[in-house]
Amino acid sequence: EFARCLALLGRMWRLRFGLNQEQAGRWTVDFQAQLAALDPAALGSPESWWSVLLEQMWDGLL
Repeated sequence: EFARCLALLGRMWRLRFGLNQEQAGRWTVDFQAQLAALDPAALGSPESWWSVLLEQMWDGLL
């Protein structure tokens, strides 16, 4: 499941380039929803790798 989620990130990441803050927020919502659909357990803990990655996206660090 991790590999499928990583592949999702790889497919979607190129779409993130050049987005303004509002667009990046919508991209993050979409990515988070697709990630949860692929692997609900991926976001089951705030300390999981995916949760930390998403937190960094929301904070504008990525």
